[in-house]
Amino acid sequence: MKKSFLGLILSITLAASILTGCEFGHADPLDKTYKVNDIETTARRLFEACKEDFDYSKYIVCDGSYRYNDKSKCSSKDGSMTYYDHTQYKAGNFTYSRYYQDDENNLSIYSGDFKDIMNHNSDKSISMNERYANQVSISQYKQTQNGEKTTYYQYDGNKDVETFINVEAIFPENFDGIDTIVSRSQDKGKNMLDVTLSGDIGFVRHIFGKGCHGYQYAHNIRYSFCLDDNKLKEIVVFGNESTEKSSAHGSVTGREVEVGITLDIKEMSNETVTMPELPNIMSENDDINRILTGEDDFAVTEGIDNPANCNDEFCQKAVHIWEDLMELPMENRNTLTEISSALSDLVTELGYFDCSCNYALLGKEKCVVRFTFYNNMGKEAGHIYVPFKCTIDNDKHDKIIFGNAFCVSEEDTLEAGSEGGFSFTHIVDHERQHHYKYWLDKNMNLELAYRDYRVERMSLLKKDEEMENFAPENRDELKRIAEEFRFSAFFDITEYYVSKDEEAYYTIDSQMSAAGSDDIKGNYDINLVTDEEMKEHLVYYDRKETHVSWVQICDE
Repeated sequence: MKKSFLGLILSITLAASILTGCEFGHADPLDKTYKVNDIETTARRLFEACKEDFDYSKYIVCDGSYRYNDKSKCSSKDGSMTYYDHTQYKAGNFTYSRYYQDDENNLSIYSGDFKDIMNHNSDKSISMNERYANQVSISQYKQTQNGEKTTYYQYDGNKDVETFINVEAIFPENFDGIDTIVSRSQDKGKNMLDVTLSGDIGFVRHIFGKGCHGYQYAHNIRYSFCLDDNKLKEIVVFGNESTEKSSAHGSVTGREVEVGITLDIKEMSNETVTMPELPNIMSENDDINRILTGEDDFAVTEGIDNPANCNDEFCQKAVHIWEDLMELPMENRNTLTEISSALSDLVTELGYFDCSCNYALLGKEKCVVRFTFYNNMGKEAGHIYVPFKCTIDNDKHDKIIFGNAFCVSEEDTLEAGSEGGFSFTHIVDHERQHHYKYWLDKNMNLELAYRDYRVERMSLLKKDEEMENFAPENRDELKRIAEEFRFSAFFDITEYYVSKDEEAYYTIDSQMSAAGSDDIKGNYDINLVTDEEMKEHLVYYDRKETHVSWVQICDE
């Protein structure tokens, strides 16, 4: 009995020493002494010193990368059939820099390029094969100038792909419950000390900022210190997880997730470095700047347009939001700051959570402000845009002009160009799509250049409700084609309506021979043109512009 009891005590003691990260009979690995160039140190001292350096350095530059790979697959047990195969891959590179003079004057800059790719393939019985790829370039500037704090946010691309790594959260507060592995290595002739933490590393989740997936799979974080100068050089967060389940129906579902963040410390100095000039995120036009900063009035008009002709829930509510704004006393909605605040209060009554405000510059004299509305899940529900112009020439009578507001659902796509062109895409379903091209007129209102409507199969035009999307004067002839033309199920058709011409044009496309086009031309009375002819006709309206960058002054 005594022998068994003693064995139990030894087993418990040994297990406790392993769980706490200590070798039985030896000190904590964090406190083991390492000597290089007659200087002794420990991993714990390196953590404490480098954290202090990071917190108080006047100049820091870091480069980093992020990746998240999520694969799932469902197949038969024998592997002969795949029911679905899904992959999401999100990755990008970023840079973080911080400039510190004192508490009243400092600047941090976070910028990066990220992409999000999704592939989904299913068997033919489900007939669902999708792929999308989105990307974004972002820059965030957090500035304190003479004690006044301001955040600027600029992006180009799909905002949903934005990914933030919280570089300031890279150190643990303590090592309680954390397992530690310490090892020495050589890197290009330098003496390195690698410290890998695992176990209870809950602090890692704070490194994963907005849009950064996978913190729950990050089971390890490695710090690489240089023993020659006692500086932190690199941090790597990594982890993966695999699961597999079998069902009673004979299928096997598996999932593999991998996540990683790498941060290279390029420079960490206590010497004051001159702060860089912020990029031209404000306008050269002082009138525009005064409106954006709330110094001058933001004189919105009562009208609100729906350029994509979308009748979804948001666009219906947007009309009520704008009407409610117009009913407020004028003294509560004079400036952009006041209007943004008022909208944040009004939208909660219509089921939305919050409203943010962004702007984009369109050359030297024009600007468009965008109010974005969020649902209770924090997802974007839609936008209201307000274009305006501030003429630089003081001799012109209408120096400042505000156009009508217009709304766009998050379900639709808007591309804004630097010269005042706006392209709207409204996807009805996988077989039908609307597209509208507008340009701002002299009164800063949207003027339709042309619209087009694409139908994947001409045979769909047999339905009366479908014909309502086409020019009235051509509906009978189009329906006749759908009913009589024997290949109508294999041809798609697009109607272009050009405002200046007041006329509709049609293009068709098929993998069949060109004979089908000749049959339609010879037997039906519609204005049928080739894709090349239509492209040439629209070249002025589709003239090349650079995409605008949206700037957000305040945090969401």
